[in-house]
Amino acid sequence: LNTKVCRLTSHGHVKARITTMMSNAIFSSSAFRAFELQCCQLQKIDLAGLSVNQRTMYFCNVYNMLMVHAIIVKGIPGTVLKERVSFMKSSKYNLNGMIFSLLDIEHGILRNSSSRGMFFGPLSPLPSMVTFSDRDPRKQLALTEPKPLISFSLFTASSFSPVLAVLRDANNIAHELE
Repeated sequence: LNTKVCRLTSHGHVKARITTMMSNAIFSSSAFRAFELQCCQLQKIDLAGLSVNQRTMYFCNVYNMLMVHAIIVKGIPGTVLKERVSFMKSSKYNLNGMIFSLLDIEHGILRNSSSRGMFFGPLSPLPSMVTFSDRDPRKQLALTEPKPLISFSLFTASSFSPVLAVLRDANNIAHELE
């Protein structure tokens, strides 16, 4: 596991050991193995039949689940922008036969390549990093209307991150995102 997580605290070594021990305990548990098997079921969901609100809810929840899953497997992403971007590019799920990274979900789907996002909060120096080509089937899943409140639902494992939450009601997505 990557335990360079804790450079921000004065007790970095202690926190890194605790984080590693907790991650190892989670990683070796039967519950985690069952969770990983359940993640495989994401490959079977027909994304084309989802409404805009259902896609918003689905991709926000998958993003958060993938972020937590990647943290357990790889460790908490670094605070250096290059490390964080690498983490987000390399953390991927197969969703209905299409491969999505954290960057693809946040910038290509939820933000439709229209915003800077939350790498280190709303003042990120990076422009949008994901643009799907017209031939890419993932482009048809992108939200067409901007939803600025998306930022408050994406757990980014940074000091600017909102708390981890699960969106549950696609019919009331505006309220869910608040």
